[in-house]
Amino acid sequence: MRNAVTDERAARVGKVQITIDGDEAAHDSRRHLTSGRGTFRQIIDNMHAIARRKLLKFSVRVNIDGRNEAEARALLDVLAAKGLGVHNGVSVYFAPVESVAEAASGGCGDCLSKTDYAETETRLQSLAFEKGLMALPKMPRYLGLCTAVKPNSYVIVPNGDLHKCWDTVMDPARCVGSVMGSTRPRDARTEAMWSNWSPFENPVCSDCKVLPACAGACAFKFVHNDYASGESGKLPCPSLKFNMAEQLFLRARARGFVQDADWDPEASPTVRADRMLTGDRHTLESVGLVHSALTGAAAGADAGR
Repeated sequence: MRNAVTDERAARVGKVQITIDGDEAAHDSRRHLTSGRGTFRQIIDNMHAIARRKLLKFSVRVNIDGRNEAEARALLDVLAAKGLGVHNGVSVYFAPVESVAEAASGGCGDCLSKTDYAETETRLQSLAFEKGLMALPKMPRYLGLCTAVKPNSYVIVPNGDLHKCWDTVMDPARCVGSVMGSTRPRDARTEAMWSNWSPFENPVCSDCKVLPACAGACAFKFVHNDYASGESGKLPCPSLKFNMAEQLFLRARARGFVQDADWDPEASPTVRADRMLTGDRHTLESVGLVHSALTGAAAGADAGR
């Protein structure tokens, strides 16, 4: 471990992302070695030893589905008990488990819906903040569109194939070219779909109160809508679309501007019985329409070559 940390510091690596999927039992059931031996305890011990000396910072990603909220809470307890937190460079963030591959065409039975994930995320963020494992959530700033929609941005896989997005790297049929010269022709039609996509060009995104902060979220779900499965895999809207009011309330409460009693369970939530404060959300139909338009435009451009 010491040599690895020395090498990373020499390479000017200052922050490392680690994925831990819940407490020891939950994590080791999902992320074990090929021998079957668990990895949780070693990860926690190594992170503690490094963070204590402030040699590196850690961003701990916790993937959330319908099975592991309790285990995620237990993980926060473990990290806090170890004395880990923002004060020594360890922070936690949460991400939804999504089904984005054709191999999972049956969908993800444990994947949460967009609204259910947003509610779960809010609860976990509040607990993580209380335990010193997360700074107050900030509203995102528009930092540009996903690099996948930029003309000169590619993911290069070990065999030299070029992909626009890392969600397609497991499928050779989805590559758009190769760095190995002419061994694989460039897929101009798919590239055109990526370059033509813009959240400002469809009515649901352009009328949304979260835009431009979310930058349209995930372009993959528009371009390859036929590839993903289930609501979590096909719909692009980020959790902020469904919990913006809750996020703002968490910040205001932490700063002493409001108290729990100020939250009106009928009027305050982002998602209400009659409407959403952030505007209409994307549906399977609306995303499908954008996908069809991108497909048609790319086919027309390809035919005109």
